[in-house]
Amino acid sequence: MGTMTPESEEGVGKLPWMRLANPSVQICLISACLFFNPGLYLAVTLLGAGGGRPSSTDMGNISNGVLYGIFAFSAVGAGPLLNKIGPRWTLLFGITGYPIYQGAMWYFDQSGLLWYPIFAGAYLGLSA
Repeated sequence: MGTMTPESEEGVGKLPWMRLANPSVQICLISACLFFNPGLYLAVTLLGAGGGRPSSTDMGNISNGVLYGIFAFSAVGAGPLLNKIGPRWTLLFGITGYPIYQGAMWYFDQSGLLWYPIFAGAYLGLSA
């Protein structure tokens, strides 16, 4: 009953390589998420908040201070959140902060207003 006979092996068939349940595909997806989001964040941060205005370094310092201040406290709840909603939704929530933060750097360069980079830093601190 538990053994596979040659007749029963014919019905199984070979699974295609490009399916979402394939571990190799999942590793590629996670690698892309971890490369593009924090990697681009670090590139923008190390450029001095994306370059631009002379006050962009002050804005970068303020938004990074807010980011790391909130991150220090929200990291305590990351483990229970992962256990509660699962890795898929935790990863989805975690990667949304990076494009919002990078958009805030662009917004500051275009408008010079400080409220959105501070909000984006707080959101990234919560989601990272």
